[in-house]
Amino acid sequence: MGCFVRRWKQRKHVQQVSLFIIDELHLIGGQGGPILEIIVSRMRYIASQLENKIRIVALSTSLANAKDLGEWIGATSHGLFNFPPGVRPVPLEIHIQEACPSTAVDLMTYSSVDSEQKPLFLLQSAEELEPFVANIKEPMLKETIQFGVGYLHEGLSSTDQDIVKHFFETGWIQVCVMSSSMCWGVPLSAHLVVVMGTQYYDGRENAHTDYPVTDLLQMMGHASRPLVDNSGKCVILCHAPRKEYYKKFLYEAFPVESHLHHYLHDNLNAEVVVGVIQNKQDAVDYLTWTFMYRRLTQNPNYYNLQGVSHRHLSDHLSELVENTISDLEARSFGNFGLASEYEQLPIRPGEEELIRRLINHQRFSFENPKYTDPNVKANALLQAHFSRQTIGGNLASDQQEVLIYASRLLQAMVDVISSNGWLNLALLAMEVSQMVTQGMWERDSMLLQLPHFTKELAKRCQENPGKSIETVFDLVEMEDDERRELLQMSDSQLMDIARFCNRFPNIDLTYEVLDSDNIRAAEDVSVHVSLERDLEGRTEVGPVDAPRYPKSKEEGWWLVVGDTKTNQLLAIKRVALQRKSRVKLDFTAPAEPGKKTYTLYFMCDSYLGCDQEYSFTVDVKEAATMEEDS
Repeated sequence: MGCFVRRWKQRKHVQQVSLFIIDELHLIGGQGGPILEIIVSRMRYIASQLENKIRIVALSTSLANAKDLGEWIGATSHGLFNFPPGVRPVPLEIHIQEACPSTAVDLMTYSSVDSEQKPLFLLQSAEELEPFVANIKEPMLKETIQFGVGYLHEGLSSTDQDIVKHFFETGWIQVCVMSSSMCWGVPLSAHLVVVMGTQYYDGRENAHTDYPVTDLLQMMGHASRPLVDNSGKCVILCHAPRKEYYKKFLYEAFPVESHLHHYLHDNLNAEVVVGVIQNKQDAVDYLTWTFMYRRLTQNPNYYNLQGVSHRHLSDHLSELVENTISDLEARSFGNFGLASEYEQLPIRPGEEELIRRLINHQRFSFENPKYTDPNVKANALLQAHFSRQTIGGNLASDQQEVLIYASRLLQAMVDVISSNGWLNLALLAMEVSQMVTQGMWERDSMLLQLPHFTKELAKRCQENPGKSIETVFDLVEMEDDERRELLQMSDSQLMDIARFCNRFPNIDLTYEVLDSDNIRAAEDVSVHVSLERDLEGRTEVGPVDAPRYPKSKEEGWWLVVGDTKTNQLLAIKRVALQRKSRVKLDFTAPAEPGKKTYTLYFMCDSYLGCDQEYSFTVDVKEAATMEEDS
């Protein structure tokens, strides 16, 4: 959503929004709060700039400072409703007591002991379960599910997760044990929810940390089955000294504060890139639309505000902007592996040794690595992905999360780098995007993208007598008999190769420099590019063939004009190509006359070996004089 509305000046449909609905606004005080706050602030800012009234509807849990949030989104006193925590569609009984550990295996054991015949938590026969259980990959889950106890965590395959959800929703099993992070993405509900502990292991701090209250509220919310139960029950097991703390915040409305001042760098940088913020005063003005600005005078100590006068407020915002911009200038280019998105990557007890061994086998080493640092873990998982090193368990799940974030980060990096006009870095970020999608290093043979290919087979293709086979196009151009003899694969494997080759982008590019004989110094230069894809008899492009990428992905392209001598990126366009497309690239001719050579790049974000590169020369003439203009 943040990326969608960020470029609102170029998106007419964003400018035409008349109703904006925000769910779970209380999360503004959680880990993802700054993102939510910026999205709402941006929508309010858009409405003010376009003089287009936007109705904002926000939903939240009970809050102690609901009035501040309401006034921030523009709600009047008649449009603000803040109910006590006890008001729910299904009444909820909350019990907070000291913790006692338990697991899915413990529950299975107790179930089998208490019931000599059919397991206590299983409501279907073993014969009815068997067709589903046979498809479960996790051995322990296969065992517990037959006793009516399932469990969910990020390391389970999507198939295993779907089977457990189906069993629990249909009532075939009565107990489902879930990891804490799954409470946000799994829409399961039950009559009784037991929160088995209120702390998690924080690898960065090497200590156990309390869950945010927002997470506990989300867990409690699963004890609600409208139209099924007259009431729900939630039992929270916690460390004895924390009992009174949770009583206060779970039985009473709690306040929320902004965390935007801790994450201002990324957000200000994004607004600078899209042109909303062009100077320091713009940045200060922009902050006045945020929830943080409204809370500064309400809770000055929390935000380190020295006073609550207008002068104090103005000085505080100016200093905040100055410090943020200074930090951004000092960093000039961000480190991909140190992205803040990876800071929430979990470090589980005992994982330090696994990460250490993982790092020792990677291409790029670390200097004095801290194995409990999530960024170090993210870097190691990325390198393992490029090296196609097999990873299992929770690390495999973490690696999937790292890869999905990586694609988004690389798109943003290309935007930021291109806005600074850095050609080589932009091309490098595009190549890394290809590596992330295909799971290979840029130095590896491009043939490793094909199914059933190994490094040994790729080397044999490269050493093929007569003609070295190095690209997908080289392989396609071979005679069928020669290809079969070289690859030595079965018919089904050769069919897989053929399917990949048919889907591999085969795009014809032509370009024209408009009015190329009459380009003058410091004037605009326009390059028209025509693209046409050979679909090999298909009607649509379809998703990228990338079995090592964790989710379905549509291919994207960049068209770039650059000056290789000065390392300057002059023009860039993002292209989503189906069959045909025409694109116009504009840039400014140099101030000095003479012949200038430029390069046109056509770069893919998903496949290696299909990029195109063309050089063209522009003969720049003297700038027009006043007499010529008249």
